Amino acid sequence: MENYTLSNEPPVDKSDPLHSIQLDQNAIHMNVKAGSKTTNLVNYATRQFEKDNLNQITWNGMGDALNKVVACAEIMKKRFKNLYQINKIGFSKSEELWLSNLENLRE
Repeated sequence: MENYTLSNEPPVDKSDPLHSIQLDQNAIHMNVKAGSKTTNLVNYATRQFEKDNLNQITWNGMGDALNKVVACAEIMKKRFKNLYQINKIGFSKSEELWLSNLENLRE
């Protein structure tokens, strides 16, 4: 592998699992990362939800963040009794492109 270098990743092909749901323009859209703290996410979402008197929130995450997405949704459902949950699962495809450092090597 020392004769190859990883090029800048090409744009990933993402399918949008939420395309079939009509989302309110005033909804909160929370993108959860694996390193995010659940309490910070839920506290921010709760403040926005109450302050703006909203009726929709989306929790989005990939990979290791999926457990936090589910946990945040469950906590919000417990705090606000009239919420219900719709689950959508999608996929993201990414490819790595390795370029050779030497002229004789195959790409």
